[in-house]
Amino acid sequence: MAYSMQSRHARVTAVVDTWPYSMAEIERAVLSVRSVTERVMIIVPDVVSEYSCEDFSGMGCDVIRVPFCGSFTTVRNWVMEKITTPWVLLVFGNEVLWDEDAPTLLTAVSSDRAMGYRLIIAASDRGPVLAHPVRLLPSTSQVRFVGRIWPEVLGSLIEFGYGLDVLDVRLLRDEDRGSSGWATARLKATLNHLTEANPRHWQAQLAQAVLAWAEHRHQESRRRLEIIPKNLTGETRLIAQGLASLLWQEEGHHARAWAGIQRLVQQYPQRADFWALAGESLWQLKRPQEAQTALVRCLEIGEIPVPHLPPGYASYTARLKLARAEIAAHQEAPGLAHLLNLIEEYPGYRAAWQEVLSHLREVPVEEVFSAMSTVIAPSKIRHFCLQLANPTEDERRLAEWLEFRGLNN
Repeated sequence: MAYSMQSRHARVTAVVDTWPYSMAEIERAVLSVRSVTERVMIIVPDVVSEYSCEDFSGMGCDVIRVPFCGSFTTVRNWVMEKITTPWVLLVFGNEVLWDEDAPTLLTAVSSDRAMGYRLIIAASDRGPVLAHPVRLLPSTSQVRFVGRIWPEVLGSLIEFGYGLDVLDVRLLRDEDRGSSGWATARLKATLNHLTEANPRHWQAQLAQAVLAWAEHRHQESRRRLEIIPKNLTGETRLIAQGLASLLWQEEGHHARAWAGIQRLVQQYPQRADFWALAGESLWQLKRPQEAQTALVRCLEIGEIPVPHLPPGYASYTARLKLARAEIAAHQEAPGLAHLLNLIEEYPGYRAAWQEVLSHLREVPVEEVFSAMSTVIAPSKIRHFCLQLANPTEDERRLAEWLEFRGLNN
């Protein structure tokens, strides 16, 4: 099917990161992507950014000031919720889309292929290739970024069964600022400057606490959290309380974590992140029925991006944990049914497949396939098995049976 240039552009939103780049760099980046996009979003993270939205008012873009709590992954996922086009193009503020490659990009987004594309990051049009990151990807609730500080999307694409390909499209950089080590050092210096200048800058203190947690410096993270006043209101205080409970969980102090979380869910019953933490603590304390109650509540509310929990904590991950809790509470039939429904909705969600197959390990493989195909389309079962690069023993058993039966073609 042929697309007009206008309809092809309408399929792409470019997201341009502004931190820590100069205004001249950002202007070049924005100008370079106009020919391939319907919408350009300029992202200004608060706390660390020196820019205001007004600084970009003359560029004709959507300028969005985003809450920053120590994790650019949370920023990226918050932005992804604002995308309405089928495709997203991610561009750093010091990158320029090479003009000659625009037709290649537009051809890719004209297709209905559900996949992520690795683009070429190069020092110049003939210079050395610096990296091949995924920068062109479908806009969907299944694709979310992970990473404690810096966003990474490859795992999400693989987990949910999206294809991957390298597209001959270049993003050029005047210099290589690709190192996350350099960026982390810059971030730490910025936050240190803010808190040294003003110890009562609670957002910067929280961002430093999140950063310390991300680097597994728990004592430093806890010290920063204790600085934040107990009577502080707003998102800063809520994230601080969630992170404090998560620290106890990660250190294995589940009873202590639950004591704090119990107060939080009573005080803030509309916070899905607190219910997700409650479900985890109750599961670790071997109280599966109570864990079920917490996870059901979490699913009813729905998630918002927070730095202390990965995406899925109130959707697919919560549903997986709920099924585990049901099975542990000797409710195996509804637990397995929930897992199968989860796979039907997220056919590439490998953790759910492995959970089902592990519980059906003693069942003859033909009965496994028959039971699964009552909920999951057989084509999805075949597709999953064909995509496996390093299958587990349970996965291999199903894949080999399909191959023997000639059902994987």
